[in-house]
Amino acid sequence: MNLRSFDLNLLTVFDALFETQSVTRASTQLGMAQPALSHALKRLRLALKDELFIRTAQGMVPTPRAKLLAGTVREALQSLGGAIGGDKLFDPASHTQDFEIVMNNWAALTLAAPLAAVCRAEAPGILLRIRPVGRQNIGDLLDRGGLDFAVTNKPPIGRFMVSELAADSYVVVARRGHPVCMAPAITGECLASFPHLVLSSTGEDDQFLDERLAAAGCERRIGINAPLLSAPPILRKTDMIAVMSRRAATEFCAAADLALVELPFETPAIRHWIVWHRRSEPDLAHRWLCQKLSDLANPQGETEEAAF
Repeated sequence: MNLRSFDLNLLTVFDALFETQSVTRASTQLGMAQPALSHALKRLRLALKDELFIRTAQGMVPTPRAKLLAGTVREALQSLGGAIGGDKLFDPASHTQDFEIVMNNWAALTLAAPLAAVCRAEAPGILLRIRPVGRQNIGDLLDRGGLDFAVTNKPPIGRFMVSELAADSYVVVARRGHPVCMAPAITGECLASFPHLVLSSTGEDDQFLDERLAAAGCERRIGINAPLLSAPPILRKTDMIAVMSRRAATEFCAAADLALVELPFETPAIRHWIVWHRRSEPDLAHRWLCQKLSDLANPQGETEEAAF
């Protein structure tokens, strides 16, 4: 293809359609009338000799050719935008931008509220759209441009930027007044004498606990497996105890009638990471938000950045 005869403005139409998979939403995002956007799509199809987007009941589904082009087009547009606007100063107080973020349960519990407060105070024009990690393919979402950040304890391997946010440790949590809170010293026998709430939605590996108890001649007794967010009511109403990350435990103890108890041995680190695509590097607002997340998660500034 001869780029001199190709209207580069059509790339913004392609990018918006790929992101929204809807002519209506894409036209709204670009500030175009729907007939104008449909005409632009027709020109794109002719220029690239591919349907690009197929209308279905689920929306405008991209073809294999469109999927191959999407990452390159988004990266080119953001790089060009960063280069053209690179001399402009970023002002959080007046900046407007939406950010799509997925967070694991640890981050949703410990970072979502303080991040919302920071944005409200310093950058009220920034809109955060936070959703759970769940079973989403983080790498695919980052490649497609449907995601700005992911906070996870299992970063994807690939062409992404990764920065460690925090290295947490494990503690015991129980209802206030629980016998485990009153014990002069917690031992393996003490930990094994109460049923355990095992958290099923954190992705944290608590196998070390079974190994420690086995070394002391004890065995953990499982009372229930349940998601992290169900822990406070379960612990308040039963004699169960739970071993979880310190930061999550601190949040629960502040909001509910629960107590935090130190384990009698050193625990493995629970590492959490923030992941983003390389193409977002020129975006000053993206950098600002990334730094705020890092500051909130790790006030000492002990982060480690790497390319995965």
